[in-house]
Amino acid sequence: SGVYVGKRAADAVLREDILAISPLLRLSSIRMRTQRSSVSASAGLGSERIAVHREGLGCTLLGPDAAEPSAPAPGAIGERVAAPTGFADAGSAAATASSDRDRSDGRIDGSATDRNPAGFDRAALERALDADFESSGGTTRAIVVVHAGSIVAERYAAGFGPDTPLHGWSMAKSVLSLLVHKRLAERRMPLSTPVVDAMRRDPAPAWVGAWRSDGRAAITIGHLLTMRDGLAHDEGYAAWGPVPHMLLYEPDTAAWAAAAPLAAPPGERFRYSSAVSNILSRVLRDLFDDDAQYWAYPRESLFSPIGADSAVLEADASGTFIASSYLWASARDWARIGQLMLQDGRWGERQVVPRGWLAQATRSTAAPYGAHVWLAAEHPIGCSGRLAAGAFLMRGFAGQLAAIVPAAELVVVRLGWTLQPTSWDGCELIGRVAGALA
Repeated sequence: SGVYVGKRAADAVLREDILAISPLLRLSSIRMRTQRSSVSASAGLGSERIAVHREGLGCTLLGPDAAEPSAPAPGAIGERVAAPTGFADAGSAAATASSDRDRSDGRIDGSATDRNPAGFDRAALERALDADFESSGGTTRAIVVVHAGSIVAERYAAGFGPDTPLHGWSMAKSVLSLLVHKRLAERRMPLSTPVVDAMRRDPAPAWVGAWRSDGRAAITIGHLLTMRDGLAHDEGYAAWGPVPHMLLYEPDTAAWAAAAPLAAPPGERFRYSSAVSNILSRVLRDLFDDDAQYWAYPRESLFSPIGADSAVLEADASGTFIASSYLWASARDWARIGQLMLQDGRWGERQVVPRGWLAQATRSTAAPYGAHVWLAAEHPIGCSGRLAAGAFLMRGFAGQLAAIVPAAELVVVRLGWTLQPTSWDGCELIGRVAGALA
């Protein structure tokens, strides 16, 4: 994905991303197959694994049996179209060059406000970015700050720039929330709909029948969105843990996730779970008559209308988007998504996502989580008290972070590869940026 989606050199991905995880990965044998648009890897006596690239669906890791995923028909993913609204850069050469001091003053057209950004301490803002790059030990790759609909600060590490797609990891979950809200409105289906009743395609996945026969029949779409499903999932990230197993070994992530039994009555408890997001992504898939519509939906209904043309949501070998973890987009396009959220789905004169998403997503549930977004006021790792009321977060593995503060018209996006955060604190960055606003 770093090569075919992120558009980076293979040696840079290997050196800066893969080997940064563990030096033991030097024992791996990795081959690029440019003619097949694929990569194969093996380690020691382990079997070879293959990842293939499919235009519009990003990269897919094949299952251990290496069965090829069914290829979508030409045009099934939706066309990349010219952004109807885009950044109007202020002429700074830094806006188009990659360096560790990039910053440009630009616009995100489609903002709800038409005034020029003002009322912030630019020196304090620059110091906030300085502090993040320094405290992260050089692992910050991109920061974009949007205030009142305009980019007021932007900086990139060497080798990265405004057009570099970056992996958001679990920030993808919040984008899934937008897609589900939009599709449910189109289908006039309430959140209270039981999952087994929403799965109307014939034939239904085998796990739907199993759910109908026990207490899982009571799990609703709303339970999945707020992660109050009651399923017995453990969000473990050790190399042998359930999340890596799901992402690295299961060709059908939703089927694996849905096999979990109930551990609590639906709606009774909150438990964060990447597995649940992939079940929700499978539910979304069933809300379309065919897979071609599903695969095209993120681009045609969400990304293209706001000009986020770098965004790629990747699917597993069964064809379901791995919406727990695998969305790539440039830092600017992540900021566009954050701005869309801040404006409750509105972009310019168009209501891209139906009104009501913002209230639904940020409704307090006596937990740090709303509808697939983190609530800053309840957040357990230090953002509470640093941001205005109503602020919420997209967060992802290795320091991916986007803060949306509607009261301050503020969106802060920070992307990197911070595998061992010691002195780095994402909430400190957000607090410093918010503090720079008058």
